[in-house]
Amino acid sequence: MKRYSRLIIYAVFLVGFLIFSWYKSTYKNQSIQNLAPENTGSVVFIIQEISSVKSQEGETKRWLATYSSGGKHAYFHLELLLKEPSATTNKLGIIPTKGTFYHEANSDNSQLVTDLAKALEATEISKQITKTNSLPFTATILGTNLSKELGSDVRAGSFTSNPKGGWTALKAFVADGQGEFYLAIDSVNKKGEISIKDPEYGNIVLRELVKVL
Repeated sequence: MKRYSRLIIYAVFLVGFLIFSWYKSTYKNQSIQNLAPENTGSVVFIIQEISSVKSQEGETKRWLATYSSGGKHAYFHLELLLKEPSATTNKLGIIPTKGTFYHEANSDNSQLVTDLAKALEATEISKQITKTNSLPFTATILGTNLSKELGSDVRAGSFTSNPKGGWTALKAFVADGQGEFYLAIDSVNKKGEISIKDPEYGNIVLRELVKVL
């Protein structure tokens, strides 16, 4: 009888130990997952449409962008020429276009520059930057009506065409094509995003953006 009692006690102890080990492992993994940032390679800002002008080239939209973080508020204007696919569009649906960043007065860009440097993985923040009122750039539209859900394809690092959404994603070029980054706009939810294309472009892209932001 004592033998059976010992077996039962041992079995109960073993089951309890296994349950505790499973719970501890699961809780630890969940904690790590909850603490992880959603996307450390991007900076998201709010946009408010100011103007929209249609022409033979397409539709030129301009937004006031606001980035708030750490008690700091940065403002800038973003202008983009949005085009529809045409007979000259390649098989991948990539459309060449252009845009411009504009400086906005009374803007505190200190936190924005810091966060952009992290997102772009830039290793240098030059303090000897000549400020300018505008920064033109060329771009290619990588897709429209995109979402950030898991899908059958990947556009601009973190977007997909299926399921559909409100994002338009572009690959932007600055410094005569020496610097590349992703730029995305969601006019429906009034959001914009600047994200990393490749760490090798980080310093160049940050140097150019700081001129106008």
